[in-house]
Amino acid sequence: MAGVKHHEDLVAWQLSESLRQAVVALLAKPAVARHLEFCDQIRRSSRSAPSNIAEGFSRYKPRDFARYMRIALGSLGETQNHLRAALNDKMISEQDFDTVWWLSVRAIKTSKKLHSYLRRCDNRD
Repeated sequence: MAGVKHHEDLVAWQLSESLRQAVVALLAKPAVARHLEFCDQIRRSSRSAPSNIAEGFSRYKPRDFARYMRIALGSLGETQNHLRAALNDKMISEQDFDTVWWLSVRAIKTSKKLHSYLRRCDNRD
């Protein structure tokens, strides 16, 4: 992670934040916005991933950071579950689903790679 000075420099954070923003845009649609419980749940799960990546990065210990990455991965998986439910319940179109789903897949793939790297690191500052 040479050259990474802020959590915003991490591609995993950038993709998770893009996913969060895509979810917010999705929730602005009237057909989705009326499902308050769904909106609350997916809003929370999509916010959690970039937040945990930022917090883990700021711990300055690779193994601590890896633990937060596991939590972020769980939140990304939860967001995918909410997206699938929204598609199945016909709250969102297939096109909207595909756009946001692709972002979630990229965020998970990148986050898994970062998690794997962190688990192999020495735990020094």
